[in-house]
Amino acid sequence: MTSGVLYSRRRRAGAPPRLLVVDSDLGSLATFVVLLRRRFHVDTALTGRQAISRLALFKPRLLILDAQLPDLEGVYILQALRARYPACPAVVVTELGDHLAVRRLTGERIDGVFEKISFWAAVDQLAVPLIANAYHPGLSQDIAKAIDYVRQRYATRCTVDDISAYLAMSPSSLAHKFRAQTTATVRGYVIDVRVEVAKLLLRHTDDKLEAIAQRAGFCDSPHLCRTFRCRHLGRPDESRATLRDYRVHGEP
Repeated sequence: MTSGVLYSRRRRAGAPPRLLVVDSDLGSLATFVVLLRRRFHVDTALTGRQAISRLALFKPRLLILDAQLPDLEGVYILQALRARYPACPAVVVTELGDHLAVRRLTGERIDGVFEKISFWAAVDQLAVPLIANAYHPGLSQDIAKAIDYVRQRYATRCTVDDISAYLAMSPSSLAHKFRAQTTATVRGYVIDVRVEVAKLLLRHTDDKLEAIAQRAGFCDSPHLCRTFRCRHLGRPDESRATLRDYRVHGEP
């Protein structure tokens, strides 16, 4: 893995940097949002065409791009970024062992390449100008693996016992390490990811609430609605129009 300058520290006083994350995998997009939203405005795109449309509306401080998209090759998104914002850093993320997709980007300026599990491990270092190593101390590898487990299995049973068995560690040890490193409980984190997946589906699809609930890992649509209310998000069906406003998460 290679790495480089992720974003400039220079920004408007009091305004969190804007990130654009482009990934066709719902679990990955939700994971990026949950891990980064405390320090950044995170905007998302599920396709290359959506990404190019977003770049026409605002300048990101950093582009995080999945190397595999269903509609456009990553090279076209990078070229669109450089045409508008030549100095904007771009980081490419890949699934484990997906080197072919990265090779297709040869010749484009890329400021970092990470397998996703390596990015989760280094995510706390995103606020510094340089990551010297993809495994720079941030989240431990156990917790990075736990996060990746949730990314891939959020729609199914995903408990402390399930994740600890996968990691071959005790549930109590996982719960302690996870909270110490992320400030969230495992259960709370899983719900966070499911909520973000539901919001992505509300924003990008016309699916009915029952289908969204199932795809996001909720028992049914009433369960989804209760979770939204508990998090002061209103009713999911009423939130759809707001989520489809293609501005940066509530900014004017």
